[in-house]
Amino acid sequence: MEKSNKVDSITFILNGEPVTANVAEDQFLLDFLRSEMGLVGTKNGCATGHCGTCTVILDGKARRACLVKMSKIDGSEILTIEGLSKNGALHPLQQAFVETGATQCGFCIPGMVMTAKALLDENPDPTRDEIKKALTINNNLCRCTGYVSIIDGIQLASKRMRSAAPEDILPEAAILYSNPQLRQAAINKATGKTRFGDDRALEGMLFGKILWAEHPHARILKIDTSNAEALEGVVKVITAKDIPGKNQCGLVIRDQPAIAEDKVRYIG
Repeated sequence: MEKSNKVDSITFILNGEPVTANVAEDQFLLDFLRSEMGLVGTKNGCATGHCGTCTVILDGKARRACLVKMSKIDGSEILTIEGLSKNGALHPLQQAFVETGATQCGFCIPGMVMTAKALLDENPDPTRDEIKKALTINNNLCRCTGYVSIIDGIQLASKRMRSAAPEDILPEAAILYSNPQLRQAAINKATGKTRFGDDRALEGMLFGKILWAEHPHARILKIDTSNAEALEGVVKVITAKDIPGKNQCGLVIRDQPAIAEDKVRYIG
């Protein structure tokens, strides 16, 4: 069945501002936010709902933007990481993430912060187990395996948001705040301002599309790129023969081909 190309006009609230847009029926919120609104603080970690990096708050609930179709949000209210800070001041959650060292590499942090925001809006004083449950339900994966500091940050923000007088910063924060470079880097991660590879756009930039293996184990007998090369806009089709030197890559040791050449050993 062919995908529908139907276009709808919808209106919704995005970070406090009304937005009217023409959207395709099969367009997802993640793509709209990043490509059309330039809100790249909502990260694209998998586009299949498995990692939670694209979490936003939709009508008060934490939702993975890669699973929400634009055609379904007419009249809704959406909050992204960019709308969390007001007038340059960090939200208590963002400040607490910085102070507890929860920002780490920063890629998953905007999604973590938004899930935590939805949780604290509903439950101002969650237990550690309740925080773990919220992160688990929304599939918020931390690639740095640092959930302890993330949970610490959420609990610190919870305590401050329930208190009339903010508590003193933690001892670890004194070290962080003594280094302006570390401090600004952590703030950028907590606010979604840190730019990763897919967040950057350059004039005349080319986009690549990977052809993934469809078989768990197979020999490559022939690669015919003629149809791909004939498509409008295609500049170059790259195969293993285009790699200068050895066709090798790897995480720790270079023990696998960068591009499959004569055999595939897994799907993907």
